[in-house]
Amino acid sequence: MNIDRNLILQYLTTHLQPLEYINALWLEGADGLRTVDEFSDIDIWVDVADGKEEQTISDIRSILSRLGVLDFDFEKQHGHPKIRQHFFHIKNTPKFLIIDLCVQSASREFWFTDGMDGEKVKIIFDKKSVVTFKPSDRDKFNKEISKRKKYLLNDFKIMKIDVEKELERGDYLGALNFYISLARIFTEIQRLEYSPTKHDFGLKHASRDLPLGIAEIIRTVYKFSTIDDLKNNIAIMITNLT
Repeated sequence: MNIDRNLILQYLTTHLQPLEYINALWLEGADGLRTVDEFSDIDIWVDVADGKEEQTISDIRSILSRLGVLDFDFEKQHGHPKIRQHFFHIKNTPKFLIIDLCVQSASREFWFTDGMDGEKVKIIFDKKSVVTFKPSDRDKFNKEISKRKKYLLNDFKIMKIDVEKELERGDYLGALNFYISLARIFTEIQRLEYSPTKHDFGLKHASRDLPLGIAEIIRTVYKFSTIDDLKNNIAIMITNLT
């Protein structure tokens, strides 16, 4: 049997949809954005009745095990207290076909934004109208972005001094520690300018979200092996902040 993403999703849908404590199942990531390729994982989200989170993970483990042996089964602590994140992989399927499962409690208050660069999801089933969209407040958003950019520009100045201080001391590793933070700040500033709704994505999808020239500058900023590289890259960042 050829186990691919379509079969996995079909199998999960068939077995999960009838369960009364599972309210909705949707896909984010590449499926939501319609950018699936041979390297894409499967970002699955499930909304379940409070208290049924562990049961749902166990159910999904059991369902996937019917397709094949699980050679990866790992829970990662999620930043939100009402979300459980678990990773699975079925043996003898493509190594990139990781099942990235997020199980959220029904009591979690959430919605997706609509308008501007609205969030994209692919709903498989939604028995209780869990997945909702609210229009974004453009004025509020723009004020928050402007405030964030001002903060980062000041943070950049401080971090630049920290890098230069360690370089003067001859402490390359100390300078590198601050330089990496400086590069991250620079990257977010560029995202605020060109892809503000994804300003906190860091390097993820930067080549896709940013203009070609800006993405190339960021690639240069992250190429370094000597003290001179750090100094030259700082000059490049400064030039592209004005």
